[in-house]
Amino acid sequence: MNIRKRILGFHEIEVSPKMTASELQSQFENKFGTKIRVYKLTVKGQVYTGRGSRPAAPEDKLENICTKDTNIPDIIVQQSSIVEHVEKKFADEMGIGIQIMAPDGNTFAPNNMKLSYIRLAFSETPNIISILIYLQELLYDFSKR
Repeated sequence: MNIRKRILGFHEIEVSPKMTASELQSQFENKFGTKIRVYKLTVKGQVYTGRGSRPAAPEDKLENICTKDTNIPDIIVQQSSIVEHVEKKFADEMGIGIQIMAPDGNTFAPNNMKLSYIRLAFSETPNIISILIYLQELLYDFSKR
């Protein structure tokens, strides 16, 4: 068992279409230490997260702001997931636009970064456990090559 699982436990969230935008944002912040922005569809019914996109209201249910009509699946998001892949998964599987942000909520998280690294990368004073987890995951990633 690795350091992360022994000390902190493995973090993941299950996202249901019945959740509200604020519930999703709260879960991301509690589990991964990062903020996300959730967006409504464009007027033409497309997923768009760029300039001029429309933020979802906190009380909006995900099933009401997605492009899918029926059979919207639950999504599992793990802390080992890459930012870009999570954003794409939401767009492709749920038809929802999201942007994963740094913990301050103002800076976009790098697309190639794992969710578990974001808190550490943007922390002014990282703690030793976070550093050990980061190093352990880097070694694991390197050993997979």
